[in-house]
Amino acid sequence: MLRRVTLAPYGAFESAAVDLGTGLTVVLGPNESGKSTLLAAVGDLLWGFEKSPRYAFVHARARLRVGARWETGGGDDGGARDLVRSSRGLLEDEEPVEAPWPQDGWDRGAWTNRLGLDHERLRHGGRAVLRGGGDLAGLVFSAHHGSGAQELLAALEAEAERLWRPRGGSAVKDGARQVRELDEELARTATRAGHVEAARAAAEAARADADRAQAQLRLVRTGREEAALRLRLAPRVRELLRTREQVAAATAQLRAAGGALSAARVDAHDEAAADLARAEADLADLAARSAALRDERARCTVEDDVLAAGPQIDALLEARQARAEDDADAVRARASAEEALHAARQALETLGPVPDGPVADVVPELVARSRVPADRAADLSQLAAAHTAAVADATRSAEELQRAREAAAVGRAPLPDVAEDDVETLRALVAAADRDGSAARQRRAALAARDEHRAAARAAAVAAGAVDPDAAVDARPALDPDAVRAAHAALAAAAEERARAEAEHDRCAAAAGTAADELADAERGVGGSDEEALRATRAARDALLAPLRDGGPVDGSALLDAVARADEAADALLDHAEATARLRELRRAADRSAARAAAAGDEAAAAVAVAARARAEHAALFTVAGLRVPDGVPAEVLGALERLGAERAAADAWDRRADELGAEVRAHLDALAAVLARCGAAADHTPTDHGADQGADQGADLDVALERARTLVAAADDAAVQRALDADRDRTAQAVAQRHDRHRREVEDAERAFRAAAGAAGLPADLGPAGWTARARVLETAAEAAATARREQDRARVRQDRVAAFAAEVAALATDLGTPCAAGRPEQVEAALTAVADRLRRSRADERTAADLEQRIEQAAADTAAARARRRQALARLSALLSDDRTDDRPDDRPDDRPGSEDLARLAARARDSRDLLTLQDAERALTAALEQEAASAADASRLVEEVRARSDVDLSTDDEEAALAVEEAQEVWGRTRQDVARAEVELERLTSGADANVLAARRAEALAGLQADTERYVVVDLQRRVLRRQLEEFSAARANPLLTEAGHVLTRLTEGRWTALVALDDGGDRRLAVRRSDGELLEGADALSEGTADQVFLALRLAAVAAQHRELVAAGRGALPVVLDDVLMTFDERRTRAALGALADLARDVQVVLLTHHADVAEQAEDLGAAGEPVTVTRLPVPQAPVPGTVPSTAGAARRGPSGVDPQLVRAWAREQGLAVADRGRVSEQLVRDYRAAHGLDEPG
Repeated sequence: MLRRVTLAPYGAFESAAVDLGTGLTVVLGPNESGKSTLLAAVGDLLWGFEKSPRYAFVHARARLRVGARWETGGGDDGGARDLVRSSRGLLEDEEPVEAPWPQDGWDRGAWTNRLGLDHERLRHGGRAVLRGGGDLAGLVFSAHHGSGAQELLAALEAEAERLWRPRGGSAVKDGARQVRELDEELARTATRAGHVEAARAAAEAARADADRAQAQLRLVRTGREEAALRLRLAPRVRELLRTREQVAAATAQLRAAGGALSAARVDAHDEAAADLARAEADLADLAARSAALRDERARCTVEDDVLAAGPQIDALLEARQARAEDDADAVRARASAEEALHAARQALETLGPVPDGPVADVVPELVARSRVPADRAADLSQLAAAHTAAVADATRSAEELQRAREAAAVGRAPLPDVAEDDVETLRALVAAADRDGSAARQRRAALAARDEHRAAARAAAVAAGAVDPDAAVDARPALDPDAVRAAHAALAAAAEERARAEAEHDRCAAAAGTAADELADAERGVGGSDEEALRATRAARDALLAPLRDGGPVDGSALLDAVARADEAADALLDHAEATARLRELRRAADRSAARAAAAGDEAAAAVAVAARARAEHAALFTVAGLRVPDGVPAEVLGALERLGAERAAADAWDRRADELGAEVRAHLDALAAVLARCGAAADHTPTDHGADQGADQGADLDVALERARTLVAAADDAAVQRALDADRDRTAQAVAQRHDRHRREVEDAERAFRAAAGAAGLPADLGPAGWTARARVLETAAEAAATARREQDRARVRQDRVAAFAAEVAALATDLGTPCAAGRPEQVEAALTAVADRLRRSRADERTAADLEQRIEQAAADTAAARARRRQALARLSALLSDDRTDDRPDDRPDDRPGSEDLARLAARARDSRDLLTLQDAERALTAALEQEAASAADASRLVEEVRARSDVDLSTDDEEAALAVEEAQEVWGRTRQDVARAEVELERLTSGADANVLAARRAEALAGLQADTERYVVVDLQRRVLRRQLEEFSAARANPLLTEAGHVLTRLTEGRWTALVALDDGGDRRLAVRRSDGELLEGADALSEGTADQVFLALRLAAVAAQHRELVAAGRGALPVVLDDVLMTFDERRTRAALGALADLARDVQVVLLTHHADVAEQAEDLGAAGEPVTVTRLPVPQAPVPGTVPSTAGAARRGPSGVDPQLVRAWAREQGLAVADRGRVSEQLVRDYRAAHGLDEPG
């Protein structure tokens, strides 16, 4: 029993302990507090760590440890063991031990499925088992539905029927008849010759009887078929008779009303009546529609003068937007012209004073006066451009010169002074050392191989059990393989002999105990009868017989009593003598058994001593060699020692190879040290002769010297590159300086040429190339602005003229249509055009509406005329039907041919009744045709109808049964006659073949033996089927296997009596579980129960299965395992939780049950149960010392984290608790992760 679980460390816990009770333990902890960690820890404790433990997210797998206090005996401390599960296995006092709980047939999966349950499995399992599936289906439905027993019972019934039946033939009857026949044949054998003719006559008579019986059988079979046909077709016949009665009644009713209408006239009436109803409905609808259309037409008004001016109004409306845009464009053009002239004036003011006056007049004149002749302007512009280009080239060359001088001044650090010959020598020495196959490389490889073999040798020493593996590598343990094998063989033989001796001792002790028990029973059974009692009773008898010898009176009753007592005493004495003899024999047997037991005990003790000595000798071999004593066969130890020797030899060989290469390495090192010393970079090494020290530090010295040589060679190479770069920078700076001087002279020449040309053109002397360029740009800008102003002014005049013409046209039209306005007032023009357009729109709409209404009025009139014509036609058709049926005694007093409403009603009633009559007649014909097909002819069908009409269903059934009995009797008669024929023919054959009495006697003995075997078999089969039938009846009443019975009791406790039993149903493979309610009603399947009840059903089955599993483990002496339930009550209400805790407490009286929950009310109810005396313990989880998985991203165990930093398994478990469907594998959606973080108050990852 698990009493304590210690997590130190495990998951988020550094060191935590959880105490468990002996019965039901409720472990309370909020979400994310470590309940799942505790469940996983118990699983790892029982079955070992997985390769990648889920809860190694803080501590590595090698550090995980789960401790346990395991009790195997009674009391708080009796039989308690402190165990630890680590990556090395299950330990006790740091030594590997076997688990005290069951292992064979159990693993983590079996324990979780059989003795564990969580909320998800509870919810899914309830629905599954009610539908006949799930992991419990095999226990619920296996061999408990009775189908195999039913098949066995059917087989027994068939065999019993074959052996014996009251009516008809059977094996027992046939055997008895055969014996009788053989007896008769034996009796007739003596007079066989005189009976041949009689046998022939009997055979002929038997054949005649058989023919008559066969004819009678055919006759009664025909009668049986007819009776069966009458019984089978009786429902149809009676239906036909009822239909005929209905046809007759309907015909009579129609005859009284004027006669039935034919099918064609009924259809004609229905069609005409429907047309009449439709025509009248259409007339009423058309009248209302015509009146509404006429009213709507009267409300329409049209202005003809406005419609006549419609095209002109449309044109004005289309032009209105364009004229508005023209007006706005004219305003913009005038403003643009003003802006252009103002810009030109400002530009000219930069060249000098501008005269006062209108801008439109001053600007063009000033632009024309300031211009230079075109040829001189072109020359000046060309010279100014050449000057600008020369200035740009001079500026660029100055910048390049500055950069070149800065580059030449940077990086001129002092360079190392090393001779080129020494650098080349160092380069060659380094290349030789780095070359494949060099002594340095070979020595490094040899040392690496040596270390590798020494590591393998140490691993072999550990595998061999060396106490000090490092010492074992340097000095291999001395262990003689033959001595080890001999010691192990002696140890095995001693153990085998000890086991045999102990088994023999146990057997002898058991036999001695049995003999002692028999002796004790015999001693208790020996009574107190002895010879003295016998003599006393005989003396009393003789005293009563004395008067008889003397001739005196004798008391008869007393004498009889005395004789009886004497006889009883004699019998008792005889019995006592036999018991005493048997008692003596039992004492001798008990003494012999005790002696054999003692001898076997001595032999067992000697075997134990021999085994102990063999074990000590075996252990001494390993202890002396510095090895731990192995638990199993020594072959593995010997193999490890052989590997140790081989690896050590290989390591020594590589060590010698490294020493051989040491001389070459030393020579190389000396050469390097000499060159480095000349270069001023001496290595920490003193050159030696070849016989000097060959220590392991030579390789390190060579590596240091090589590294310094490489550094020096690289520095020399860098210095050469630096010198080349410095020379190149100096040359570049000189070339750039020369180019800059040339560009500066070009600038001076270009400026002198421009000033000379400007003076010749009469320009100011201080006007330079830059000034000329600016002056030309200003004049060009002013000229462009003046031209732009002229264009904008022209555009404004054109747009304004269009607007004025449009306004005049609108004013004239509006005045003509009665809406006068002034053309010079834009707002009046716009309002007048809008008003005229609205009048035009209304007139056009009214014109279209009026035309449409007039067309619809005409169509309504046409539809009304058509509807009236249809009504007249329908009335005419109905009148024609009435005129065909009207008689002379019913004159029509109406002047026209239109029928009245009463006539139409009577005609409709006759049509309806006629239609019903036609339907009945069709049914009568169909029934008649079906009967004729069944009876093979119309005559047979008519006869069948009359026969069924004359008899009741009971009579028909009786006739069928009597006919069946007659057929059976005829078959029996025919069978007997055939048997008579066979017997007669056999008798004739016997008489003619001449079988003797010996053959007949052998055949009779064989037949009699067969009859006895069949009779005995029938008695056995009959008894078996009676017993099996009774058991099946009892089983059908209970309809439950032991698991279902126990689960029913648990369900009654869980539901407080509302549900009382479980019943497994299996109808040909359609398996399902039914639940019996307290009122006796049986509800089948998952759809008949609520989810809560389905959960209770599965919990009851699981607890019953757990109890059965526990009993099996205890009965087999294999110990017990804890039952762990993870939040299975999370959806139970308070009442169900209280009942479930009570059921768990009942189970916990025999099984240790641990319930994990995060609901405080569950723990409170559990505490109440504990206070009431139930075996319930409530404990609370300690606080984790590190973040639990899913709250803070972890570095260890990151393989189990998703990109969002939370464990996807935790997200899936939380989603299922919320009723969401998620897949077991694959990517978890980001939205689900965000919901999980929000529910647990976690920040989004940065």
